[in-house]
Amino acid sequence: MIARLRSYSPQIALVVGAALVSWACAGSSEGEAETTTLSSIIESESTAAPDAAPDTAPVAPPTAASTSMAPETTGVPATDAPEAPTTRASTTEAPVTTAAPVAPLEIDETSFVALSKMTPVRGFFVDNLLGDIDATVAIAESPVGGVYPMGSVVQLIPGEVMVKREAGFSPTTNDWEFFELDVDATGNTIRVRGGDEVINRFGLSCATCHALAAPQWDFICEQDHGCDPLPFDRETIEAIQASDPRT
Repeated sequence: MIARLRSYSPQIALVVGAALVSWACAGSSEGEAETTTLSSIIESESTAAPDAAPDTAPVAPPTAASTSMAPETTGVPATDAPEAPTTRASTTEAPVTTAAPVAPLEIDETSFVALSKMTPVRGFFVDNLLGDIDATVAIAESPVGGVYPMGSVVQLIPGEVMVKREAGFSPTTNDWEFFELDVDATGNTIRVRGGDEVINRFGLSCATCHALAAPQWDFICEQDHGCDPLPFDRETIEAIQASDPRT
């Protein structure tokens, strides 16, 4: 019985110890009753559910796997390659370049020469005050026309001249300047010059006549360019050309 008592809790051991002392002092008759009482207590304790074991099991420390969040994946394995350096848009504006203004042609009485020193093209004569005679001749001889280069000189008779000026000189005349000359053996005298305001010795507007030329001919009149026909036949024109006193 003592061995059985050792298996119970300390509270029961105290009760049992007290009972044994009472039993030893009271004699056998009372001891039987006390034994019965003790047996009842023991049986009651044995049938009762033992106290729940104290929750003394140590809590496992969290592992790295349980506390760290899994990295998000995008289907592309992560690499340790360094990020490409970001480039900053340039804030320096490109310098604005503008074409240098073209110096105006300087034209005076000495700018014009005798027809015999110019290049003939289908009954009229051409030159170039800037020396670019090849470009002028190329346009004059072109079967489809074109824009004459700056400095081009066009003459039909000694006393009338057209000169192609710098761009913007006279938009209404395609930048042509018209001249009326008095000519003699010593040279030229400019009687009148300008754009659409010039009136020739026959009382006609130079610009009005030449504006009738189809656009591809750049204000140059010939028999089939759209201008009104001259009041002179070819023989008369050739005779005036041959009378140029300049040499």
